[in-house]
Amino acid sequence: MNILTEIIETADYIMEHFEKDGFYEQFIHCDRFKLRREFEIQMQRNWEQLENIQLTEEQMLEIIARVTSEELDNAFTKMIMSGKIRFSSVDSNGELLYKINNKL
Repeated sequence: MNILTEIIETADYIMEHFEKDGFYEQFIHCDRFKLRREFEIQMQRNWEQLENIQLTEEQMLEIIARVTSEELDNAFTKMIMSGKIRFSSVDSNGELLYKINNKL
């Protein structure tokens, strides 16, 4: 079996396991396709650097966090750009505060 086939089969296994385990109900903002692509990219890197495609727990958690964060950022940006939420004020820590735009 060639390495690309092994990477694809391993990604299939991971994604099927996540589906059966209810992962996507827990992480609703984690894009399945981006997650799979990032797993495959990391497995390819692991192969090139270590000659082993296996993902470490740390690698998997970092990828899940990054993909989820990107999706949340995208959703938040879309809500701001569409006017669904708007800037409200700044709290005592300098954090920007937003509120729902009820006028839409």
